[in-house]
Amino acid sequence: MKGKNFFLRNVLFLLCVFHMDCCAEEAVPLSGEGSYEEPYLIQSPEDLIWFRDAVNDGEGFAGKYFRQTENIDLADIEWEPIGIFDSGYYFEGFYDGMGHYIENLSINREDNCAFFGVLSGKVMNLGIESGSIMGACAASIAGHAYGDEAQVINCYNKADVRGTSRAGGIVDNFVGDVCNCVNMGQLESPVIGEISSYNVNKAIYCYGLSNDLYPLDFFSGWEYKCEAFMIDSPEIELMVKQLNRNVYWLKQDVFVNLGELQYWDYTDGQIRLVADGGGNDFRYAGKLLMVKVISLVCLGLSVSLILLEVVKGSKDKAGIERR
Repeated sequence: MKGKNFFLRNVLFLLCVFHMDCCAEEAVPLSGEGSYEEPYLIQSPEDLIWFRDAVNDGEGFAGKYFRQTENIDLADIEWEPIGIFDSGYYFEGFYDGMGHYIENLSINREDNCAFFGVLSGKVMNLGIESGSIMGACAASIAGHAYGDEAQVINCYNKADVRGTSRAGGIVDNFVGDVCNCVNMGQLESPVIGEISSYNVNKAIYCYGLSNDLYPLDFFSGWEYKCEAFMIDSPEIELMVKQLNRNVYWLKQDVFVNLGELQYWDYTDGQIRLVADGGGNDFRYAGKLLMVKVISLVCLGLSVSLILLEVVKGSKDKAGIERR
């Protein structure tokens, strides 16, 4: 009898271990390890939906890295935000779109919403290529920031955003930072903001379709350097070049710790990020490096000429004194 019980206990133990191993393998059904070197890969709508549902079930993925490897079409999917407003759940990790985009994004809610409803982490190199977003206070990339360390960097939006109260081209009420972003989507609401429709801690190097870059009545951020542009303007190419200059300089700044910032492209009347680098890194960085080298050479020549003048003046003075 004792031998039989011992056998049964061992079988139950092995079954429990097997079950735990299976659960551990199923915990994150994505390629990658979630580290900076081996991020979790978002390769399909199914991957993206799993990621969203995990966040909305309470997994914040703090300190974890995600990388989108393909453009993702959400046609025929009514999107639920990643981090639902007032749920207490939000994304805390790093999401790198790698220059890819989301298309046919459809959100239709009565509460505050965006692709990331509430964000505590970082989102970079991501585009919303098309779609319709409707809510109370609506935005494209992120609606709200949980904490001032949230960041939206090097992103764009082309979806239409409509809000019964507010509509933001990139973010709504965002106490974090927005940097090097472009809104090309149409906004419709009593209160609109091409970049932020309520507040933002810092918004720099951003562009929108109108001068309504942020609502003056609400905004209380401490730094705001954004401009309006016209989509059919001949100056649009200059704006894209400026976006790429910003990418180069941001890579030298604190944002370099987040990963590689992707460059921008303007082809056939379309502004997009260049997926996976596309070689533009070397092209634009090379131009800027050449400018820096030329500037340093000119500075060196100027200093040399000044020193020569000083030496010559000293010799002339000495010659006069000897006479």
